[in-house]
Parts: sequence; C-alpha cells; structure tokens
Amino acid sequence: MELLWLAVSTIVIGVFGCVAWFWGSNWLLDRIYPPKGEKAGDNIRRANQIRPWLFLSPALIFLTMYLVYPVL
Repeated sequence: MELLWLAVSTIVIGVFGCVAWFWGSNWLLDRIYPPKGEKAGDNIRRANQIRPWLFLSPALIFLTMYLVYPVL
C-alpha cells in the first residue's frame, strides 16, 4: 500500500509540476514580450520563436541527462 501512495504522489507531483512549468513560462514570456502596444507584432513574433524552446527544454534536459551523461 505504501508503494501505491508513492506512485500516486509521484504522478500528481509530476503532472502539477508540468502544468506549473508551462503556465509559469507562458506567463513570464508574456510579461517580457507583451502582445500589445506599439511593438505588438514584433513581440508576438519573438515570443512565438522562444515559446517552443521553453516547452521542449525540460524534455531535452532530462534526455541529455539520462542518455549522454552515462556515456561520459
């Protein structure tokens, strides 16, 4: 029963951690490059160039950590 609680808590923490990362990175990016004002077009374009890398960065970090690090 203890392992079940450990598994459930790991899943819950992981899901909420992912949601927090995606929400927080979106919020921060929208604060740095606001989609309004006189430079709205440039800000939207810059944010759209950065946003995919923000979403991919956790996966790339973990992939590198678990695949490249053991080789070294």
